[in-house]
Parts: sequence; structure tokens; C-alpha cells
Amino acid sequence: MDAETHAPFAVYTRASTDGPNGLSSNHEDQEAAAREWAERNGISVAEVVNEVASGALAADDRELGRLIERCESGKLGGVIVRDERRFARDEIAGGVALDRLVECGSRLVATWSGFDSANISPESRMIFDFMMAIGKAERARNRTRRVNGSRRLAEVGYYLASEAPLGYDLVDRRVRPDGSPGVGKLVANPTTAPLVRDVFRRRADGESLSSLAAWLTAQGCPTSKSGVRVLIQNRAYVGEATMPTGRRGETESITNAHTPLVTHEEWERARAAGGPYHPRTGRWSDAVHLQGLVRCSSCGRRLQVQGGGKTRVA
Repeated sequence: MDAETHAPFAVYTRASTDGPNGLSSNHEDQEAAAREWAERNGISVAEVVNEVASGALAADDRELGRLIERCESGKLGGVIVRDERRFARDEIAGGVALDRLVECGSRLVATWSGFDSANISPESRMIFDFMMAIGKAERARNRTRRVNGSRRLAEVGYYLASEAPLGYDLVDRRVRPDGSPGVGKLVANPTTAPLVRDVFRRRADGESLSSLAAWLTAQGCPTSKSGVRVLIQNRAYVGEATMPTGRRGETESITNAHTPLVTHEEWERARAAGGPYHPRTGRWSDAVHLQGLVRCSSCGRRLQVQGGGKTRVA
């Protein structure tokens, strides 16, 4: 059977969360355009995939990868999208995915632009690559818009996390485009705020994280040892909030963003009570290149490297 001519196609629609008002595109509109093209060209549609994901991701990190695998196995004749930027928004991710479809004899069809990989030429490939570059630029622009919007909200007192820290409630919540509650402002919860203050006081007096976790759980606030550690390290309790900067992964602190539950002195005393915390990073084991290869001449065990507290064992 000629997969290109007779095998059914899949419709792929994609939206991301980087649009100015939520999702960047409408799944229903994309699907309608794809189905109209398929009907006009006598193509049957075997599957419709609606996905919310970044176009910068490789196909295999999205549902698109599964559709391409079905094309490679001959179960699908191709993939229909509304436009190239719904397929991908990155030159590398889009180029690799397109090459896979072309190499297995399947088609990528973009209904808006008329792109069809069955008729690919140096000129049409150049246009496809150009569309990928435009999509990448749009993604960067949308991220800048989203960061600036978050900064404006943080500057007027909105807490940007989706959930309030223990001891606070979110009020005056904004509504997302899908109708779900969005960011809000932090106010002290009359029931749990005193518990948080007690945690900081008791930790400063030397109580262990495990004991505090058990106590909080008994008070109706289930948590763990690591959860207490995160709580004590959270600067929201001194009235600070964080907002994104223009650089990926970096944040900026805002003081007096909301009512603090503890003073800076109480926060520092609780933090200092247990001494410095050193998370396991694997840096000691990574430094030993013969780990697992060299054996002890006495017991025959393989070399292992372990680090804990102030000791290092090899």
C-alpha cells in the first residue's frame, strides 16, 4: 500500500501557554482548518492530537513524536497542521521532525501556507526554515511579554506562585483565561499563621526538623522533614516576594510585598539552628573516575565514594 496516497493522516494542533492572554492558539480553529483540507483532498483523518506544549521541544518530547513514529511504521500517511509554527518553533526541532517525515515517505501539510512536503524543493525548504526562525523569535518575544506582565503584578502586591505558603491565604485572585483562579495577594491565615510562627520559634530553640514535621502533621498540616526545611528557608515569611528578571532562571526580590509572619531575626535564628545544610550533589563521586572499576585487594568489593556530614569515605 502506498502510505503517502492511501494511509490516513493525523491532525496535529498545538498551543502553548506563552500567549498574551493564556494559550497562544485555539485548538478548535486549527482542527477545523485541517479537517477542511483533508475533506477537500479526499484524505481520511485517523487521529486528532490536541497538545499544549512549547514548539521549541523536540518532537519526541511531545505527542508529535508518536505521530511521526506511526508515519515511519506506515500506519499514517502524514500529519496535517494549520501552519508550520504549530508544527514547531525552532529550526533544529522543526528541521529534524520534517526530515523524519520526508525520509519515510510521509507528508507534512500546513493548510494556511500551502506547504506540502510531498512537493518539497530548495525554495520551499528555505521558507519552512524561515518560518521556524520566525517562530523562535515569536517565542522569545512572548516570553519577554510574560516576564514583564509578571513583574507588573508582583510590583503591586501579587504573589506569583500558584499556591500560598503555609500560614497564608491567597485573596483578590485574578482569573485565568480558562476560568481557573490565578495569582492573588497573600494575607495571614488566622489558624495556620500561628503554627508557622511556632515552627520558627521551636526550630530556633533547637528542635529537630523531624520533630517539627511530626508536630505540624498532628496539627492538621501534613508535612515532612524536607518540607519543614523548605518552610524555614522561604523568605516569603519575612514579607519578601520574588519576581522574574529578563534572564532565564534569575529572580529579583521585593521587600515588604505582604505582611510578614516572622521578623528577620527570627528567620535567621531558625535557619542557623541546624547549621549549614549541604544537599547531595554527587561532586565527590564524580571526581573519582575509577569508581566501580577498582576492587579492594582484601574484601574484593568495588570502589565506592560516599559523602555525608563532614566525612568522606572512599
